[in-house]
Amino acid sequence: MLEGRAAIAAAVHADLVDKLGRARVLVGDDARKVCGLAPGSAGGPLAVAQPASAEQVEAIVRIGKVRHAPVLPRSRLPALLPEELRDTLVVDCSALQAPPIIDVGRRTATVGVGVSAGLVDRMARQARLCLRALPALDDGARMGGLVAVGDPGDIGAAWGSLQGDVVGAEVVAGNGRLVQLGAADL
Repeated sequence: MLEGRAAIAAAVHADLVDKLGRARVLVGDDARKVCGLAPGSAGGPLAVAQPASAEQVEAIVRIGKVRHAPVLPRSRLPALLPEELRDTLVVDCSALQAPPIIDVGRRTATVGVGVSAGLVDRMARQARLCLRALPALDDGARMGGLVAVGDPGDIGAAWGSLQGDVVGAEVVAGNGRLVQLGAADL
């Protein structure tokens, strides 16, 4: 019988495979490697989940809650500080890549959190629009990460945070519920 961390990791892995499928769940050396830890090193994340939809993110958060495993979303791996991912359930949001849909009339883009900000800006510019703010270098930063940290940016139609450009979001709350937010909520 497994004890402690091993038991939690096994239960998390089984639950994730049940909800996401085996191909979307990394454990052991595969999980350590994708997070930036050396394969074979002690510890590491309990698992790395690679959801393809908001509903799968919702399931992951619920699994973390039921199994008492801290859930850490990341839009980019390997992590700058991989040690922070030890003993956590890592949600690799880079796979949430709903392609940008540009609505010229409403002056909006609907996009997944794992999509490159540079791609969104290029597509918006093709429609004669642009983001209010975008980092000077297109370093592959993902929309979700930039909005989450309030990246100030310095290229675009005006100065300001990308958070000022968000008019709505589909968010998985800490309790695992999928919530639709409008600009007033944000």
